[in-house]
Amino acid sequence: MLTEAIDAGGSVTREGLAIRIHRSPDSVEETSFVDFFCNPVRDADGGIYGVFVQGVDRTEAMRAAHHQRMLMDELNHRVKNTLATIQSMARQSFRDPSDLDSARYAFEARIMALSRVHNILADRLWEAVPLTALLCGNAQGTDPARISCRGEELLLSPKTGVALAIVSHELFANARRHGALRAGDGRVEISWEFDQMALDSLVVTWREIQPEQDGAPLRQGMGLRILRSIVEGELAGSLAIELEQRGLICTFKVGLLEAAGIAG
Repeated sequence: MLTEAIDAGGSVTREGLAIRIHRSPDSVEETSFVDFFCNPVRDADGGIYGVFVQGVDRTEAMRAAHHQRMLMDELNHRVKNTLATIQSMARQSFRDPSDLDSARYAFEARIMALSRVHNILADRLWEAVPLTALLCGNAQGTDPARISCRGEELLLSPKTGVALAIVSHELFANARRHGALRAGDGRVEISWEFDQMALDSLVVTWREIQPEQDGAPLRQGMGLRILRSIVEGELAGSLAIELEQRGLICTFKVGLLEAAGIAG
């Protein structure tokens, strides 16, 4: 830059130059970003006898701009995922045109479930969402004493958290309409653990317990189709549902490759 300023006889500017710094021979390399301005200094006859050099540290501004770009890219990605989720929910909700009022109610409830998990993620700056909040904090209008949760707290990535929030909503909605939470004496037990054979997987068991079972056959409703679509499709997991004498049992396994970590 000095040579260029002298040879060209004019100002030379470089913005955001990466400067790698070792503060000591054994220190970790640091990178700073600097704007440089080189201006020739002339004597009375117009000859160049020096160069005035000025440097401005732009490290924090450059990092902030990079972080903002990353946030915008991530936001765009999440918006696309959310719109795809809403599109899938709408397709499932309005598949049967014979009862549009019920379909509209179910669709609005699913949108509200999506909104709640977005609020949780916003409060946590979209970094992670606790599994307990997704599986055990979704029983709107149900006595918490009728819900039991057992398992180690886990922080999930936003993508996995949003998907499991919809799964949790469908299970609770089905339990309130047709299952153990329909009557006042039923209850739900939710438990989860790491798969002993595959440590990167989480196994969740939803067990409904009700004193009386009407023995009605299990049907493939909209909620079950959404469960399968999310667990087996979006989360690349597996889902098993059975109807025992005392109530519904739903077991699903999902990978934790996108989990944020164990809550300490």
